[in-house]
Amino acid sequence: MTIRLIAACGAGSLALSGGASPPIEAWLQGEVEAAELFATDPSIWLEWETTTRTAVQPDNPHVVRYALLAADMDHWRLCEDRISGAEGGQIPFADIGWTDSCVWQWTPAWLVIADPSKALPKGVPLRFVGNQAFLDVACFRFGGLHTVAQEDLILDGLEVHSASWVAEFVDRENANRRLAFTGTWDDKLGRAFVTELVVKGGYAAGTVWTFDDWTEDAVLGEWVAQSVGLQHAGNSHTKIFLGARRNDESDLESCSSVPALGAVDPIRGLILFASATDYRGEQPVHHLRGQNGLETLTHTEVEEAAAAMDRVLQRVGPGIAGTIILGLIFIRLGKARRLSMRLSTPTKEHFNA
Repeated sequence: MTIRLIAACGAGSLALSGGASPPIEAWLQGEVEAAELFATDPSIWLEWETTTRTAVQPDNPHVVRYALLAADMDHWRLCEDRISGAEGGQIPFADIGWTDSCVWQWTPAWLVIADPSKALPKGVPLRFVGNQAFLDVACFRFGGLHTVAQEDLILDGLEVHSASWVAEFVDRENANRRLAFTGTWDDKLGRAFVTELVVKGGYAAGTVWTFDDWTEDAVLGEWVAQSVGLQHAGNSHTKIFLGARRNDESDLESCSSVPALGAVDPIRGLILFASATDYRGEQPVHHLRGQNGLETLTHTEVEEAAAAMDRVLQRVGPGIAGTIILGLIFIRLGKARRLSMRLSTPTKEHFNA
């Protein structure tokens, strides 16, 4: 991508040791190009923690810890540990694996398997969660400048002040879409650092991002913002970079393979879940774990489960009830089937991909 300066604003006194103005525009050009070409290393885990506070419940933060191992956006494993807040107690973790041929989500309660080339099941936001994880990583690395590459924005103004600079980018076809970046320049390092991003117009106008404590990560060999903040409509998100580490557990192929009941996951250990739904065929196939392994549910039971979940959703909202799998459990338990819902003892029967 090429950054084109439309209207350069007034220059201030920010200068290099030799008296010349710092090459901020050239640095912005380079960062946007790097963001466009950015690729994750499949041998490195990236770990961070997000704390969300809503305007409705500011004293009840939702804390989630993430770990991402990825070759690209079509081959990755995301581990999500729910530390506190919504769903944290009921569903302590929810992992997603994505490959060219298969995508899955695994929690202690359920396993969902789907074909990434087809429409994904409703109520299981697999692609959304994955996209958000990659966006988080890009924020740590590029301080929001990846947005410029994604939206193909153009530079519309550059102000240089005594200790900072402000660069505004605009959509070439929609002038209302405007992003303002504020940053500093480090003379010794010969580079700039983004400290704030304000959405001044268009989608999510009024949103403020902050990027603090830039540190050169020894594993990545790149500068990373250790803290990223987001404020919008009374809601706040604080993302803390926990670090990058070499993948010593297993290769990405093993980490992203479909979990099999009773097998050993290289990250979580023993694989256990109460139910499984496979959406890869023309019709979904639902299984529920019983005393003798995974039992296949009938079409009638699935319809009854869907009706039960509709009633639950009307009372409590989408939350963890947003998947039909829990409804399947409710139906079977309501029929007094002799099922073992204990997650402590593995069965011999595996649910294989």
